[in-house]
Amino acid sequence: MRKIKIAYLPVFQVILLFILAIILLRSAWLCDDAYISLRTVDNFVNGFGLTWNVAERVQAFTHPLWVLLITPFYAITSEVYFTVMIISIVLSLAVVSFFAFKIARTTSTAILGLLALSLSTAFIDFSTSGLENPLTFLIMALFLYIYFKRKHDLRTLRLLSLIASLGAVNRLDTILLFLPMLVYVFWSNRGGKAIVVTLIGFTPLISWELFSLIYYGFPFPNTAYAKLSTGLGQIEVWQQGLQYIIYSLRTDPVTVIVILSGIIFPFVVRQRRLMMPAIAVFLYLLYIINIGGCFMAGRYLAAPLLTAVVLLSQYRKIPAVLLVLWAGLILVTGLTSQDSPVYASNDDKGNYDNIRHGVVQERDWYIPTHGLMNILTSDKTPQHHWIEEGLQARRDGLTYLPHAAVGMVGFYAGPQVYILDIYAITDPLLARLPMNPYLSYRIGHFGRLVPAGYKRSIVTGENHINNPSLSEYYDKLVLLTRGDIFGLTRFIEIAKFNLGWYDHLIDKYNSPHLIQVNLEDISEPRHEGVIGIYTNNFFFHPQGIEVILDRVCHAPKFEFSRHPNNGLRVEFILAGEQLASGVIPDPAGRPGTFLTTVVTIPENIIERGYDKIKFTPAGNSGGYNSIGHLRLID
Repeated sequence: MRKIKIAYLPVFQVILLFILAIILLRSAWLCDDAYISLRTVDNFVNGFGLTWNVAERVQAFTHPLWVLLITPFYAITSEVYFTVMIISIVLSLAVVSFFAFKIARTTSTAILGLLALSLSTAFIDFSTSGLENPLTFLIMALFLYIYFKRKHDLRTLRLLSLIASLGAVNRLDTILLFLPMLVYVFWSNRGGKAIVVTLIGFTPLISWELFSLIYYGFPFPNTAYAKLSTGLGQIEVWQQGLQYIIYSLRTDPVTVIVILSGIIFPFVVRQRRLMMPAIAVFLYLLYIINIGGCFMAGRYLAAPLLTAVVLLSQYRKIPAVLLVLWAGLILVTGLTSQDSPVYASNDDKGNYDNIRHGVVQERDWYIPTHGLMNILTSDKTPQHHWIEEGLQARRDGLTYLPHAAVGMVGFYAGPQVYILDIYAITDPLLARLPMNPYLSYRIGHFGRLVPAGYKRSIVTGENHINNPSLSEYYDKLVLLTRGDIFGLTRFIEIAKFNLGWYDHLIDKYNSPHLIQVNLEDISEPRHEGVIGIYTNNFFFHPQGIEVILDRVCHAPKFEFSRHPNNGLRVEFILAGEQLASGVIPDPAGRPGTFLTTVVTIPENIIERGYDKIKFTPAGNSGGYNSIGHLRLID
């Protein structure tokens, strides 16, 4: 009887693999962030280089190998959604099959692993999404297979170094998941040959870093600088990182339970070879906490989960009782969680109700417009208002468009439109400025104030930034992002930038000062009711914001839009002299949206003229202070 039951286990293995495939296909989706990389792919295919905005060289993607993998397929198909979707699904299912039939030491542990992967929201959600996770899964699976199956000699060290190097090119921070095992194998072969073999294996990463330094001027992606130059205190970042883990424990308990099991179990059974991947997972969790996690629930936990599943599958002598208890725990926690991938919905309404501390199940938001099942059943291409905004910008022949959600907008606007990202992910200057401290943030979304004259600098190709220290810094930065790639002066400036020679210019700009904008930077009208955070509105602190006019003006009225928030004080200035001031009360309206007001200017001010208009909060401001636009009315 026992033999019959064991003989049936491979059947359950195949059944679980089939179930996992169904869950994955039902949940398949694409997110807005994926389109950031896809715009680069589109530019590359069309001869504009690995750029985000074709006018400058900026690494707006965090996963070079993923971008390079997608590029030839996109060059053949000229279609983005199904190309990325098929690549992601094929890679993810290949990894799961590889685990089930090659990596797992026993059929029982393969079944438990498949059960865990099927019920992990993190793994299922990011087996697609358009991000680099599927390629990370494949690289991780190959690395662990060789680590566990082969003798730890110099040949294995060279192969593991090569795979880890490719993993780091795919996403640099995942090197932490490879490092402890590499060190372990290196130490087993320590000596001069081991050093040479390891360096040879790391050729792909070394080559990419050299290319990045020469082509972009910096060794790391622009996203790293944008998320490090926020001005947030480290304790606040750690608290946010802990909230990221806690959120996953609440919504995706299987993932957290399996990861913790993978960390603890090797030390219980005292197997050194298993301890190394456990240490790697632990280090990566510390890294996640240290950077504040991510706004996408589960994204950073998917690779550690796969690592934990693989290492748990390598132990042959797990008692049957423990196997049954562990399977029962996974089933109960997986099936009782309302956010389980088994119950994933494909309805027609994006859900952001589940957001906590800036973290959310991002798939819920995009599945209505970018879910695979919805696309297949409706026989339509992805539809989204950000796609329409991008297409409209292309139709209107725009050359400049500020936005916060830049993925779909940027991809569909095309290469002729310069997309200014106010969250700085794709912008080389804003990425090096701290976030506006008077604007509430969500992790990964750190809004920057666009410096006065920056828009004009972008449009004209000449430096018109008002602040002297920032203007000097921008002159240096432009040489890196737009100058002759192989110019000697540029190489000198690359060295100075990366050694921090010009950081004092940013520090000087960041010291408390009145925010200034030019009229031309703020004159584009805003639509009533539009949520301000998604456009280039100008947030300011209690010192206020000063709109610099290009001449002495005598217009009798001005129109401006703002967030309703306890009123604003307006001052009219001529040659540094304050002529008059008054309070503009708030109009009634929905908080967080733009509301437009027309202000009549006093006769005596009209007669004398004015060259600046200054706004400061009136009274105790408890929320946003911002101006959407301002234009004079003759």
